[in-house]
Amino acid sequence: MNTVKCFATLLLSLSCCITYGQSDPILMKINGEKITKSDFEYAYKKANNTTSSESQSIDQFLRSFIDLKLKVEEAKSLQLDQNEIFKIEYSRYLEQSQNPYITDSISPEIVARKIYDRLGQNIQISQLFIAFPTEDVFPKDTLEAYKKIVSIRESAIKGNDKKFEELVVKFSEDSVSRKSSIPGYLGWKTALMLDPKVEEAMYTTELDSISQPVRTNKGYYLIKVFNRRQDLGQINLSHIFFPYPYEDSDTAQKDSVRSQAQKIYEELLSGANFAQTAAQYSLDQQTASRGGALGWFGISNPLPPVFEEPLFSLREGEISQPLEMDYGFHIFKIVNKSYQLPWENLKEQIIKAISQDDRNELIKKLKREKLVKEFPYNLNSYVYNQLEAIASTYHIADSSYFEKITPLDDLPLLSIGNKEYKVMDFVDFLAENPNTNFTLSTDILSHKVNDFILRKQQEVHKASLDERYPEFHHLTTEYYDGILLFDVMNQEIWTKAQNDTKALQDLFAENPSKYQWESPKYKGYVIHAKDKNTLKKVKELIKKYPDQDALGPILTQQLNSDSIKNIYIEKGLWGKGENGFIDRKIFKIKNNREIIGYPQFVVSGKLVNSPETFEDVKGQVISEYQTILEKEWIESLRKKYKVEINDDVLNSLK
Repeated sequence: MNTVKCFATLLLSLSCCITYGQSDPILMKINGEKITKSDFEYAYKKANNTTSSESQSIDQFLRSFIDLKLKVEEAKSLQLDQNEIFKIEYSRYLEQSQNPYITDSISPEIVARKIYDRLGQNIQISQLFIAFPTEDVFPKDTLEAYKKIVSIRESAIKGNDKKFEELVVKFSEDSVSRKSSIPGYLGWKTALMLDPKVEEAMYTTELDSISQPVRTNKGYYLIKVFNRRQDLGQINLSHIFFPYPYEDSDTAQKDSVRSQAQKIYEELLSGANFAQTAAQYSLDQQTASRGGALGWFGISNPLPPVFEEPLFSLREGEISQPLEMDYGFHIFKIVNKSYQLPWENLKEQIIKAISQDDRNELIKKLKREKLVKEFPYNLNSYVYNQLEAIASTYHIADSSYFEKITPLDDLPLLSIGNKEYKVMDFVDFLAENPNTNFTLSTDILSHKVNDFILRKQQEVHKASLDERYPEFHHLTTEYYDGILLFDVMNQEIWTKAQNDTKALQDLFAENPSKYQWESPKYKGYVIHAKDKNTLKKVKELIKKYPDQDALGPILTQQLNSDSIKNIYIEKGLWGKGENGFIDRKIFKIKNNREIIGYPQFVVSGKLVNSPETFEDVKGQVISEYQTILEKEWIESLRKKYKVEINDDVLNSLK
């Protein structure tokens, strides 16, 4: 691989970034953390667009914005951003947010479209193959094979088709082409059927010509191209088979079979049902029972050449004349015909196919070429050449290779912008990505280095999104701050307020009249019973144990067991309309409320006009206590962290 120096840049893109940076001055600093004018504007506009109240002024929103940022700074100070749960949640969101900006859907489509166009054409070919060793392959192995196949090609060019076939028999090392009735003949082929490099040679070599040597992972190929045609599509066939009675049947016996086939053919033309006729007369036992159905035939499942032209020329629903082969006669019916589907129908299917074979290397190459316009890179040729020289004698899949390159670990191999990557970084990448489709040691190195370049380009691309796309920066910052805000509020305010029972009691005791209801509430129990007998026992226990706090546990202990639930208890504080059973008994509101399985019920408690303890208004007390804690906390944060505001920038917003 030669030194790759890519200094081309997208000047327009850079100028946009520079302009954006110059026009986005710093509005404030909180604990040294810079907040730009656009950061504030984004938050301000979003707050005013989502609130149902009147729009806040800049000054009104500024205070709440500073409070939020102070809380986030405190969360960082408490290292809540180092929590593993936080990291996982934020990284998932970040990955989802990055996808629209980094996904390259164009490169796979370019390759897929080329494949789609090729699928519309068939090429008739033969091949000759010289294999590499089955074990580790080095450049010297390919050189020997290359010299051999060049010599063979020269001999083939000097000869004719017969000469090529003779060379296949003499030299070719693939069993498929050697076993063909015509040595080396593969028949008609199309895209996605052969090795991508063989496919490329097949479509680019002129008619009646032999390709240049084609190197693949397995060895070298010569491809001889005979003909081209438009793809014939596919046909779904059924048949009726009339075999000769013997392998060496004489002319009279063959004529007898011919006459029978012709008679059945005429009956079919007169309207006889093909499937029924096949079931009755066809001697192909595997297909006769299903009406002679053979299935689909086309380029990937070819017909014998003798049948191809007469059958593909028929229309859907037509029946062929009796067609003779060495072993008898066939009558075919064209059940269905299909042709190449439109690009939009096949696009995703082709992209999936090419992403799973060697063509994916071409997709990755296009991705690198796209990224290099914005993220030019420099590959250190001096270091790479040393890696390649070692790969020429020590296979890269062998541990001995890594031992030999250890002295190079600290040398710079790749740079992208101001990021530099050493040989040891490449070795780490190899360890994480050991799989390869290549066999030649130097090929593996070349493609792994290219993969390494692409990976680092993508990483630099991801890292630049925040700077290059303001909308991405705002969204991810908002989510980052939002998670930290929730975590720090939960830790410093919400949980503390909920769990500080003494403080809640004291707050209620300071001014109990502050917590009033507009109407009385019923405080106590609704006890549901399975039957009248159980209800009677409940009422007896209510009289016996007037202490409301102890009543619930006593009822449960005496009337329920692990296996039998005779009663179901609700405990609470309910106003009018909040519980159907209380409405019926206490507030005299008619309804038909009933819990299935518990048709009887009784209430126990009292109607109260105002809260008796903080437990009666616990939610309100907790909410007020949280407000108090948060106010005190914010005051402490304002003293703890320095807030600097650029008044000129702030005034420009008003």
